[in-house]
Amino acid sequence: MNVQPISQNWKSFSCSNCNILVMNQSGIITRWYDDKIFFYALTCPSCGFIETFKNDKSIHETKEFNDDIKNLDGTNLKIFNEIKFNANNHKWQTVIMYSRLLIMHIAIDQSKKNNDKKEFKNFKESIDYLEKQKNLNPTLHGLLNNVRKIGNSINHDYESFKKENEEEISKKAKLCYQVVVDVLNNLYKYIHLHEKII
Repeated sequence: MNVQPISQNWKSFSCSNCNILVMNQSGIITRWYDDKIFFYALTCPSCGFIETFKNDKSIHETKEFNDDIKNLDGTNLKIFNEIKFNANNHKWQTVIMYSRLLIMHIAIDQSKKNNDKKEFKNFKESIDYLEKQKNLNPTLHGLLNNVRKIGNSINHDYESFKKENEEEISKKAKLCYQVVVDVLNNLYKYIHLHEKII
C-alpha cells in the first residue's frame, strides 16, 4: 500500500449519514491506492460514519438507489429507506428480504384503507391481494410473483442461492427494488389523484 499525505484539494465534506459539514481532516483513518486511484476514509466527528473518498469525491454522494416516494410515511417509509441504504451498500440479500417485507406491509396497509382487514398467512396471499387493486399496473402482477420466487430461493434453498455469483444476486435484488418502487409509485405517489377519480 502506497501511503501519502491526504490530497491538498480536500477542503470539507458533508457527512452522508448526518449531513453535518466537516471542516478538518482529524478524522482520517486510512488511505490507499488501488490501480492508481487514490482512496481515503474519514470518520465523521458527529455520528462516527466512515466517509470514503475516491479522488477527493465521496463515493457516498452519488447514490444509485435514491427514489423518493410521495405520501409514504411511518413503517413503510422506514423499511423503504432500509432498502435504499442496503442497495447503495450492495447488501443484496438484505434488499431482497426487506423488499418482500415492505410488499407485505403495503398489502396490509391497502387492506386497512379498503376496510378489508385481511390477514395474510404468507407472501403469496399478500401479492394476490395487491394484484386485485385497481390502482396497480397489471404489468406488475408477474413481477410481484418474480419477487416471491427470488425470496423463496433464499428462504427454502439457501445453499443453492449462496452458490450464485454476485452479479446474478445483484440483478435479482435490483429487480426486487424496482418492483417495490413501481408498486409504491402506483399506490402512494398519485394517491390524491386516485381519490379524486374514485
